[in-house]
Amino acid sequence: CIENRIQFLLKHPHLDFAVFPMSQFKKTPGESNKTWRISDTEENDLDRFLKNDWGLLIGWLTTSPIWRKNTIEQLGGFDESLLDWQDWDLHIRALLQDFKYEKVNVLPDWCYRFDGNDKISRIKNPDNLKLKALSRTKMLGKIIQALSDHKKLSVNRKKLLLIHYYNFCALLITNKFYKEALYVFGEMNGLRIRHTYTYNFLVMKLVAKLVYSFVRGQKSQ
Repeated sequence: CIENRIQFLLKHPHLDFAVFPMSQFKKTPGESNKTWRISDTEENDLDRFLKNDWGLLIGWLTTSPIWRKNTIEQLGGFDESLLDWQDWDLHIRALLQDFKYEKVNVLPDWCYRFDGNDKISRIKNPDNLKLKALSRTKMLGKIIQALSDHKKLSVNRKKLLLIHYYNFCALLITNKFYKEALYVFGEMNGLRIRHTYTYNFLVMKLVAKLVYSFVRGQKSQ
């Protein structure tokens, strides 16, 4: 895997990085023909990452790219202040820099196990969930600023990011972190896309979750 990727970069000196496909499995490598395809759509890669919809296999994971050293140095590496999603943040920053890259259409050269136990919604410790939701909110703010600086913060991309804010806010409300949920909601409003259908719909869902949380709390007393 490593040898082949290095040879690919040596043959393509104009590239800053290259991305390779992977196969996925639950128990044993090779048990499934499912492949994380990185070139099966003409959709913009930056938009694919901003969606971050793992169920639809959007974007690529940490092990898919091979980077040139100077490319990683220009990016500043991973943001170690983040509690998770450091790879998502790194890849978005790379796409914003307009580096030259290629999505290599070959057979998968690595495997990834999906066990479904690494989602934030399944974190059992509520305090850890709160910290991760706030860390991701901080990351979204940084990405929004970067998109704005590169003049790539379109209305459609604001809507994609709005959904992430909604998810974090909803998780905090469900776990009764109302103060933190209010903070995330304030950050969500910072996108300045109020009075759109998407915004109004998500706000209504948050209000419904908030009311349900209060009612359930009253009944449990």
